Amino acid sequence: MISFALRSLLLALFVVVGALFSSCDNTIEPFSEQPAYSVYGYLTSQEEKQFIRVRPLRKPIGASIESLDATVTITNQESGATRTLQDSVITFEGVDTHNYWTMFRPKSSATYELVVDGSDGTTRIEATVPTGVDPTVTPDRAESCDTPVRMVFREAETPATVNIGFRFDGELHWVPRSDFDSPSGQEDKVLVFFPSSVLGEVIPTGLREPPPCTQLDSEKVYLAFLYADPERSTENDRDFDVAFDPTESRRVEGGSGFFGTIRRDTLTMEIDTTLSRRGRTARGGARPR
Repeated sequence: MISFALRSLLLALFVVVGALFSSCDNTIEPFSEQPAYSVYGYLTSQEEKQFIRVRPLRKPIGASIESLDATVTITNQESGATRTLQDSVITFEGVDTHNYWTMFRPKSSATYELVVDGSDGTTRIEATVPTGVDPTVTPDRAESCDTPVRMVFREAETPATVNIGFRFDGELHWVPRSDFDSPSGQEDKVLVFFPSSVLGEVIPTGLREPPPCTQLDSEKVYLAFLYADPERSTENDRDFDVAFDPTESRRVEGGSGFFGTIRRDTLTMEIDTTLSRRGRTARGGARPR
């Protein structure tokens, strides 16, 4: 007589073998589960025109694609409003790439879903537009390198990045700043910096050097800030842009790549280099330029 344990083992083997044979009749199913499209792009609330690059993953990477049988849409998950993007072909890194676009400004705090639906399958991903405000900057013209400059983001979240830009020795340099302060009992985010400390990270300083403000190529100083969507994991500080992170593909359903949202802008102020130069000359330490 066959024992209960042996009967159980034979039954289990029968189930496994049956599953293997039944799978042979459906060889196309595993292929259909492969990622369909690669997407890359982001929505920015500071611009009217939005772009998303799309490429089918089942075609060779170097192959040019004259037409793409796919519909690309962006839907506001709160209002349900859907936009169908228009196709255009651009050459990106030597390869013809489909660059879909549409005209609109994403709404702050809204969640948008990108869907690519075509003959190769369906790829979808969501991203939430960050909240953010344009800061107030005082003063708009600093009297010297030692004048404190305040950037106040009123009732706002802390930006992902703030960079101070200036021209020196024929180049545009950027210095990041992140030492924000939140006044007690307020939701404001305040960034205070001294131009001398920012410029000193690039421009030579010392007893034999003139004040860094007097060495600038221009009086204009740039204040760039960027808000990234809450699910972003990386930003490119130098370009004030989002940077591709391979781990972002985990958020893409049925595909790979990246889809995010940002809010960015650049304000300007000036530093009175003439006053700085006169002040140093009066102390006898200026060097002619």
